[in-house]
Amino acid sequence: MPTKITINLFAQKDFKLPRFTGHISRGIILHIIKNIYPSTAQLLHESNVLKPFAVEPVYFRSKMKDQRSYLVDSNYPIKIIVKLLDDRIIKEFVSSIASNEKILIREEELRLGEISIEQKCYNEMIERSEEINKFVIHFNTPTYFSRQKSEYLGLFPEPELMFLNVLRVWNKFSEEKISRDDFKDYKRWLSGEVGVIRYDLNTVTINAERAKAKLGFVGNAFYEINDHEYSKITHTLLSFAEFSNVGGGRTAGMGVVKVGILNDNKNNEQ
Repeated sequence: MPTKITINLFAQKDFKLPRFTGHISRGIILHIIKNIYPSTAQLLHESNVLKPFAVEPVYFRSKMKDQRSYLVDSNYPIKIIVKLLDDRIIKEFVSSIASNEKILIREEELRLGEISIEQKCYNEMIERSEEINKFVIHFNTPTYFSRQKSEYLGLFPEPELMFLNVLRVWNKFSEEKISRDDFKDYKRWLSGEVGVIRYDLNTVTINAERAKAKLGFVGNAFYEINDHEYSKITHTLLSFAEFSNVGGGRTAGMGVVKVGILNDNKNNEQ
């Protein structure tokens, strides 16, 4: 089941981190998985393979920043969030973390603090889905989408790019898969019945090591659904997106989203 694990860490002294830290979170996670399943870790490094995890950037309080880095304030906890989509690695992953007193970030040893876990079953996401009319997606970290047969990346969250990307990840790891025929019908529905009605987005430079993309977008996009035929599936995928991340670089802390379902009458987030 989709699982979000929040790891709190404490540093002994101030130290520097780069402006974008998603790849650091990913490196820590891959190191832990390698210790548990060496063969699996090697597969997770392969390109063009959907990975059973995603991460968020390292969260911390900074004392100062320059063009390339932040100075982490060791008086405050440091937080790492990892999202696992495959039940086979969740239990041992948590046990492996809990058995360590320290975790290394670059060359700094950090003391392990509290670990919290949030889980949702795939079936639960389906059962709790409702017909929705409007929603907002907050793109909290740089996001981009690959486009078939094009060297140009998608730098706008068009419904088709957004939801077909999430659906492919869903179909890879969920027991409740969408059939090929339904996939085609859903694609047609997205292109005609779902639209962006307002947005507040801007592109930012991705300053991450070994990043394929150099730009991504952040901000908010508001959507409207004109026909309810596939609105429940869309609601399910919105819930899942908060665990899977969206778009390219999702395993390196890109495409972190927060979703709000909007009330038509009050036009406020629920």
